[in-house]
This record gives sequence, structure tokens and C-alpha cells, in this order.
Amino acid sequence: VVLDNMSQLVDWFKASSIRKLETVNPLLADVLPRAKQLFVSMVKGADVQITQGLRTAKEQNALYQKGRTKPGKIVTYADGYKNKSNHQSPVEGQPGQAVDFAISVNGRYVDDGHDPLYKKFNDCVRRAETELGVSGIEWGGTWAGKKFDGDHLECQDATKAAGSKFTQTKKTASSFVRKQPAAKPVAPHSDLVDSF
Repeated sequence: VVLDNMSQLVDWFKASSIRKLETVNPLLADVLPRAKQLFVSMVKGADVQITQGLRTAKEQNALYQKGRTKPGKIVTYADGYKNKSNHQSPVEGQPGQAVDFAISVNGRYVDDGHDPLYKKFNDCVRRAETELGVSGIEWGGTWAGKKFDGDHLECQDATKAAGSKFTQTKKTASSFVRKQPAAKPVAPHSDLVDSF
């Protein structure tokens, strides 16, 4: 992508985040834009963008190879085939169950998931869940040891959700996953998504 100026870059990142939110569990797609609104109102010059959403098995396996058959450090323990990531569809054709995000302040990327800003954003996710009357998002920043993933959020019961029946009355992560695969992974468009 070739962009001429900073405003184009900002617009491109926003459009990219919206596209990624439209491929994941509607719980994430509804809560994260509100969490972003809360966060940017508290942290002067802050921004949050979605860097990863739904991944194919091939994309997941490419990440798995880092630190193994490709240069770099190990970034995942899910190979995409035997061990799936929650970034992948739990049932073929369904939305992914996880996102990765990036925080910037005054245009500078905060690349350490241990930075207090990542916890502050997670606090905004909790508040947004409460405001919207939903629950079920887990922050990777609470995971111990090598599994710590400060820029990752996922549906808590994503692995159980694949076998559950769709029920709109239960407002948890699993209530947004259908047992029968859809033609293509599409989350319902929320007006809040436009805030990304």
C-alpha cells in the first residue's frame, strides 16, 4: 500500500481495523470500539488499532514457524492444524474468536504488552462489557509465563463455543457462535465499529 500523507495512513489503519473486526466474534466487534472510545478519552493522544483478526490455518502456521524453521522468536504455540489458535474459526466458515491490537500515543507505537497502557485498555474493555451488558472477553495479559500476550483479547469460552448451539438469550462469547457453518465469516455491523 502506497500512501501519500499521514491522514491517508490514519484512514487506512481505521479501514483495516474495521475489516478485521468484521471477521471476528460479534462480542469483540461490539465491545472493542466502545473500549477504544473510553480509552482515548482517558489517555491524551492515544489510539488503538486492530492488527490481527481472523486467520487461516496457513497464516497461523506461518506465525508458528517463526523461531522454529524461520528466523525470529517464537510467537505462538498453535500450529494452525493440530493445535488451532483462537484467531481461527472454531467451526469452518465462522468468525474468529480473537484479536491482536496495537496502542500508540502521539503517533508512537507502544510495543511492550507489559506497558501499563495495555492494562488500562483491558480495564476499558471490562467497563465496555458492563455498559453493553455482555461478558466473555479474556485479556492475554493475565496469562502467566511464556503465554503472556499483552496485545491479545479473545472470547473466554471459544473452544467450548464450537459445539454450542446459537442462542441470542445468553449474552456471552459462546452465544455468538453458530453450530451450523455460515457461507462466510461475517459479524453483524455495529455502529460502534465505525469508531475504529
